[in-house]
Amino acid sequence: MTQKEMLLQARAKIETGWCQYNEAKDENGSPVAPFSAEAVSFCILGAAHGEALPPLRTALRARLGLPEWVRVSLADYNDAKGRTQAEILALFDEAIKLAEKDE
Repeated sequence: MTQKEMLLQARAKIETGWCQYNEAKDENGSPVAPFSAEAVSFCILGAAHGEALPPLRTALRARLGLPEWVRVSLADYNDAKGRTQAEILALFDEAIKLAEKDE
């Protein structure tokens, strides 16, 4: 599976349901493992993993105007007060564009 395909799958999870402060939650809002059949909402890290993470970090650094060598926390960005699902989806869109360039 390519980076782009992984990002598209992860984005679809976020589009269906997004959460903060846990990798995934069930329909009652209780934390569950992101691979659980009960998971209905996901944070960035619960939706994406492995090779999908580097383009997300690159997109976040670009969005924040940070140089390549600065380490960024996707979890902190996801969980920031006032963050919205639309902002997370936009970050995925930026990462997908980066992955397309690398193909």
